[in-house]
Amino acid sequence: MNYVYDILVNFNENFYEFYDWNLNDDVNHIRRIPLIKIESYKLNEIKNNIVKFDHEFLEMIKNRTEFFLGRGVKVLKYACLFTDGMDIFGISIGDNIKYTSLQIDEELDILESMNFKEYDLKYEIIRKKEPILKTRYKIEQEKKIKEKLNYLYQENNVSKIKYLYYECFNKKESKISNILENLNNSLDNTEILNKLSNFFDLHEQIN
Repeated sequence: MNYVYDILVNFNENFYEFYDWNLNDDVNHIRRIPLIKIESYKLNEIKNNIVKFDHEFLEMIKNRTEFFLGRGVKVLKYACLFTDGMDIFGISIGDNIKYTSLQIDEELDILESMNFKEYDLKYEIIRKKEPILKTRYKIEQEKKIKEKLNYLYQENNVSKIKYLYYECFNKKESKISNILENLNNSLDNTEILNKLSNFFDLHEQIN
């Protein structure tokens, strides 16, 4: 069994590159974690699909991952890093599979030092994952805007909703349902998204 020691991981249900990590994420300081070399196509399949691993593999990595918690060490039951020698990411298996990238300097150190054979990993593809075409920041920014718009609607703040619509589209609309629908459906437009985000950020600072 090959191990990697003393790295940071950030397991999430979606795979986020290290530059998309958030300050409030549950980042773990790993004491040790198994490193499994597999073929490149398997690496891509595991990252892009929901898969079920065979019993032999799960037994091989069971209780092999340890992370620091306070002054002690805890065990992750099923976790490991996968690599094809060029790319690397980690998984943690529980009720579902969570994924982590690595910090770039730690990833490069691991890839430069590894020299071992591929493991014949067996798994079943359950279904394809929905591709994420936006950055994590943009996804969370859009979610925040939708929540703020919904709050204005629940508070019956009609004047502010109409103002936002005029600022975004330079035209008036009397029907609130149409305004909200158009605003929510236009968040892919970076200019509109930024206008709304700036408005709410400024509003929070004032209050």
